Amino acid sequence: MTKTIVAPFYLGHGLDEANYYEFQVKSFNLTDLFFHLLNVLFSRFNLLLQLFDLVVQHELELLQLLILLLQVVDPFLLQSNRLRFRS
Repeated sequence: MTKTIVAPFYLGHGLDEANYYEFQVKSFNLTDLFFHLLNVLFSRFNLLLQLFDLVVQHELELLQLLILLLQVVDPFLLQSNRLRFRS
């Protein structure tokens, strides 16, 4: 006595038990491939966002450095302007 685990729908359309399990494995592989593809796409999007964040951070650091430079140079410029306009 063998028990049939296959749904009657699949048996009625020419799928025996071995073909049904092969069909399940193929559909599982396709589903797995689909999810891997989605993972790759979201990973690329995440990498692009991280790259953008890195660029923005470096630009912010550059602006902070320029502000510091201007704060250091500004007193010297003010002093030189005072000396120039006094005479």
